[in-house]
Amino acid sequence: YIQVIRKLCTLPVAICNSQVNISLGMDGTGVIIPPMIDANSYDDCGNPLEFRLRFSDGSIGVPTDTELMIDCSNIGGTFDVELWVGNIYGWNSCFATINVEDKLPPAISCPPDVIVPCDADISDLNLTGTATATDNCDPSPVISYTDSSGPNGCAGQVIQRTWTATDVYGNSFQCVQEIQLGTVIPFTEADILWPSNYDSYNCDATASSLVPDSLPPAFQYPILNVQECQLVGIAYTDQVFSQCGSTFKILRTWDVIEWCSGEHFTYIQVIRKLCTLPVAICNSQVNISLGMDGTGVIIPPMIDANSYDDCGNPLEFRLRFSDGSTGVPTDTELMIDCSNIGQFNVELWVGNGTGGWNVCISSINVEDKLPPTINCPSDIVLACIEDINDLGITGSATATDNCDPSPILNYSDNATPGGCGGEIIIRTWTAVDASGNISQCTQNITIDAGIPFNEGQVSWPPDYTITECGANIVSLDPDDLPSPYDFPQIIVDFCQSVIVNYSDNISFSCSTGTTILRTWTVLDWCTANSFSHVQILNRTCTYTTAICEAFVNISLATDGTGVITPAMIDAGSSDDCGNPLEFRLSFYSDGFSLPTTTSLPIDCSDVGVDTVLLWVGNGSGGWNFCWSEVTIEDKVGACSSLSAPIEKEYQSITEGKGLNKINVFPNPVTNVVNVEIPQLYSDDAYIELYDVSGRLILRNDQLSDHFALQQIDLSSIKSTGILILVTHDGVNTIRHKILKIE
Repeated sequence: YIQVIRKLCTLPVAICNSQVNISLGMDGTGVIIPPMIDANSYDDCGNPLEFRLRFSDGSIGVPTDTELMIDCSNIGGTFDVELWVGNIYGWNSCFATINVEDKLPPAISCPPDVIVPCDADISDLNLTGTATATDNCDPSPVISYTDSSGPNGCAGQVIQRTWTATDVYGNSFQCVQEIQLGTVIPFTEADILWPSNYDSYNCDATASSLVPDSLPPAFQYPILNVQECQLVGIAYTDQVFSQCGSTFKILRTWDVIEWCSGEHFTYIQVIRKLCTLPVAICNSQVNISLGMDGTGVIIPPMIDANSYDDCGNPLEFRLRFSDGSTGVPTDTELMIDCSNIGQFNVELWVGNGTGGWNVCISSINVEDKLPPTINCPSDIVLACIEDINDLGITGSATATDNCDPSPILNYSDNATPGGCGGEIIIRTWTAVDASGNISQCTQNITIDAGIPFNEGQVSWPPDYTITECGANIVSLDPDDLPSPYDFPQIIVDFCQSVIVNYSDNISFSCSTGTTILRTWTVLDWCTANSFSHVQILNRTCTYTTAICEAFVNISLATDGTGVITPAMIDAGSSDDCGNPLEFRLSFYSDGFSLPTTTSLPIDCSDVGVDTVLLWVGNGSGGWNFCWSEVTIEDKVGACSSLSAPIEKEYQSITEGKGLNKINVFPNPVTNVVNVEIPQLYSDDAYIELYDVSGRLILRNDQLSDHFALQQIDLSSIKSTGILILVTHDGVNTIRHKILKIE
């Protein structure tokens, strides 16, 4: 047996559009029906389909609605709707997202077209009216407007005002209102009163000065009858035509334009200048000299530089000092005097007999060119002892001047008295006034010669002999000799002028020594007479010639001692008379007195550089000396056991007193040498400077306890070479060799 079992129920396939947009109608409502959502749902067996709808609100079961109502409250978001699809056997469903929209613009109604006064405020909606609007969903649409243009001030202008209504969803609609400004009233030439022609009799008038504002009211501007909402403009142009002299004619063309209608009206006004002015021409600079009485006069021909009148009218001239006054002056000449010397301005007024005047200005330079009148004192003869500058003796010039009550008087002499007398001094007197004018005269002043100079007024120096000898050569210069052996003694009278000089003839012999024949000459400048005398000077002592080695090196022995002998220093000393030589030695720091020692012992304390004097005698009492720079060396290390080196520059070191590090700089030196002593130990500190011969050049013993730097000026020492600077800080004596250069 075969049993047949059948499944007879099948479900349809539900297919929905995923997004459905629905616009509301004019009444603000709408309906959702299945065809809006269905996207070709089907049944596999071809059974007829049935559709139902439901808002997706969570309900279950098959809905019963075949359409769903919507309105403005559904705008503003999306929601889901279920589409149920059924056949005779069963139901299936799908979902669609619904977007409800309002795409209908508001309905707008414009206010009626309107005509308002041309000067009305068209933004006043009480005057022009306001549009109204309704909308399916927005109870209060926004209403606005824009104008095609703003008022231009002309009557009859039509402005298109576009009104716009916009709902809350951005839908808008427009309407247009026309607003007319006023009623057109034509502007015609009958509305213009043109200015009358004008004649000017002002001689100062120019074309640029005859502008409308400068004329009387009836001749200034056109007078206009302008109605409301008429825009009228005025302009003019001038054409200037020159006529005789300074006269001219102006053709003034007036233009009146009504801008709203474009109407244009033209009129020519004639303006004439009928007065002429002469042309005034002045010399820019006029120089005027005052007379003997100190006065002068300024007249027009001095200033006028061919002034003229274009119309040939005869000219008339007036003058005035430029003092700021106004109006035409009355003077035809101006008086001046010494108070006017200098520069000032004068006005030259030029008229032409027609009432017209013109003016120019000249710079006047008033001068006093007359020199003073001068009178010299009489010529005079003076004794040579009288003062030629004593005007109480010689007299003084006098002077008068046209403008200066007290001219300056001075004088100059062609020479000064020579002291001999017999001269004639020419004195030139000069008078200068306040303007610099000069006059001169001369006075002769004769100087009496007096008594001539004679030999009886001279006491000649007697002969002189020196017999003693010593460590230094005795000078026989006049400045070094005692009186009366030094110079002639002269008694000079007034008006006498003498000079004294001498010449030496020097000879030498071993028997008599040095002999000088000194010839003295006294010269009288006034007479050119001269007187002579021979003085005999004799020095019986003879001297040696000392010659030293410049540099000597001496090494200490292994025991740290040594000796300096004359043979180490001598470089060929001699005696011109062949006398046997005798030698002695001393350190430079021991001074320049003749020593007794013939050798100098040295040890480790002497290591370094020192200066040694070699004294050379000849047995007759005559001595001379020279020096060497001696370097004492320790080449064998004998002094190495000393705890510290000893600086040989520092001498006579006292127990308990430290060494001063004395700085001397610069070295070599040209003009100024600096000596720096950090500390002074007593009040007898000093600085001395010697030349190579041992002559003391300077000494400074005024050193302060706070002394830091002493400057020594060497510019007066003309020679160059080695100098010896000796410093003593109150305890230690230190020698410094310095080199002076150019």
